[in-house]
Amino acid sequence: MNPPPIPTLSTLAQAAAAPASPSPAAPADQALSALAAYDLGSSRAALLPLDEAVRAALANPDACRRLESRLLGLLDAKPSSAAAEYVCAKLGLIGSAATVPALARLLGNPAVGHAARTALTALPGPEASRALRDSLPRLTGRERIGVLHSLGQRRDTASIPLLEPMLSSADSATADAAAYALCEIGGPEAARALLAAFDQAAANARPSLADACLACAERLAAAGDTSTARAVCDRLSQASLPPHIHQAARAAQSKLSTGSS
Repeated sequence: MNPPPIPTLSTLAQAAAAPASPSPAAPADQALSALAAYDLGSSRAALLPLDEAVRAALANPDACRRLESRLLGLLDAKPSSAAAEYVCAKLGLIGSAATVPALARLLGNPAVGHAARTALTALPGPEASRALRDSLPRLTGRERIGVLHSLGQRRDTASIPLLEPMLSSADSATADAAAYALCEIGGPEAARALLAAFDQAAANARPSLADACLACAERLAAAGDTSTARAVCDRLSQASLPPHIHQAARAAQSKLSTGSS
């Protein structure tokens, strides 16, 4: 085999003058720079390399943490609402517990609060649930109702003591959202809270609570707790309710009795 040729001074000079190959991270770096200036009306095409970087990072925990840190730094710089919404969406995909405080601070922000809540809802771990629970006292209206829905979607059993008093709220939207969250969370404790509220509710509030009770009973039965599910249906079948709800309660009661025989 012939030895490799010895590079001449001319060859070395040409190599030194040649432009360096771009780093694989360069397109994502450029996209992050574009994101810092991103606003409504900006071209979304400039962010496509960052979309790809996020997708690639999902298979690499170390890459996730590096990208998470850079996105959090951008969020701390208070970008436009459009850029902040984008960052929240990406952090919902790759974020860890380190992301939670930044998103929690945005809850209630009229421009980006919804995006922050959506991201928190998607994040794994108890930290996100705790942040959502802790936000309830300072939120009102649609923002608070949104958090109630998120707690239900996360099946956060720790929020049951906070949800129970809301079932009797004078604001029907809050009461309905709390009932929805409890029936989504499910379990015997949620069922007891819903039934207690049903027993104490005014006649006009009972149908929506009965619906939540039935949904909770269905979850209980699916989880194998047929005795608690049957107790819920027995109580509803004895109550004064609109015919369609009463019929649904009787049907569920019958199905549970048949299944247990």
